[in-house]
Formats: sequence, structure tokens, C-alpha cells
Amino acid sequence: MPEVLSVLRSVAAAGPELPDGARFETYAYADRLLGLELTRDIGAAP
Repeated sequence: MPEVLSVLRSVAAAGPELPDGARFETYAYADRLLGLELTRDIGAAP
């Protein structure tokens, strides 16, 4: 898990050279890997 957090820190610190879509996909993949389910409601009807 420390490696995952290290990658997330790197993504957070990345400047504008990292496209927003790539940033989101990295966070979404880490979310699935860690089982947090933070993205489960994205795109869901209210």
C-alpha cells in the first residue's frame, strides 16, 4: 500500500503536463485497487 500512496502523491504533485483525464483515471484505478468505492456514484442519477 505505501507504493499506491506514493503514486497518488506523485499524481497530486504533477503539474498541468498531466491531463485531467489521466489524473482521474489514476485515482479511479487506485480507488478500485484499495476497495474504497469512491467513484461508484459518478454518473449515477440522483
